[in-house]
Amino acid sequence: MDSLLKRLKYYGIGFGMGLIFVIFFFQNRGCSWTPTNRIKSSILERVVVIPDSEKSFSTNDETLEKELKNYIENGEIDFKNSKKKEPNKYYKVDLKGRKSLYFSLPDDSFISAVYAKKPNHDIWSGSARLFLFPETQDLIFLDTTDLISCQLLGLGFKNERDLQKALMQKGTIDFNQSMNKDVVKPEHYLTLFSPKGKEIALNAVWYKSKINVTAFSIADSLGCE
Repeated sequence: MDSLLKRLKYYGIGFGMGLIFVIFFFQNRGCSWTPTNRIKSSILERVVVIPDSEKSFSTNDETLEKELKNYIENGEIDFKNSKKKEPNKYYKVDLKGRKSLYFSLPDDSFISAVYAKKPNHDIWSGSARLFLFPETQDLIFLDTTDLISCQLLGLGFKNERDLQKALMQKGTIDFNQSMNKDVVKPEHYLTLFSPKGKEIALNAVWYKSKINVTAFSIADSLGCE
């Protein structure tokens, strides 16, 4: 029994020293279980959007993309000045020598809106541009119905990846038409352009880290029934 207790004691000491080494010497890098990295992972799993009300961001997309990735990857989460306990959460991200940014993380949504100032207003208002996407080619999938599959082809898309490319190019979200309050799972209203240059809209929900397109909002039946 004494031998077992000694082994457990040494194991505990070694584990504690290793934990301290990881936290203080590696500064959470590679530790997805730390609170900071869990928040960063949650942001990177979503589509980061730029609200139309945000006029202070760079107009150069390449510069803005690098800037936002720098904040997410290297910034520090200020938990004290974040809104953590309500459904429409947001987190303050500090980057040395730069102004703070705020990233929203609403429950059960595939959207994270970024703000240059603390959002004291309803984050589900207005519209926003879809900007940063998770690094996967298979983010989109359709409901398995003949109607929606027929509509996809009728709109000129070859497959889900083709639809994802269109969303990445000129996709927007209309918060005002998105069902995001007092519902079990928020349904978002997205607009984009078809390969034929026609503006179209669709409804989508977040399901298992994927964007599930549930319906196309189009006036023309496209010969689909």
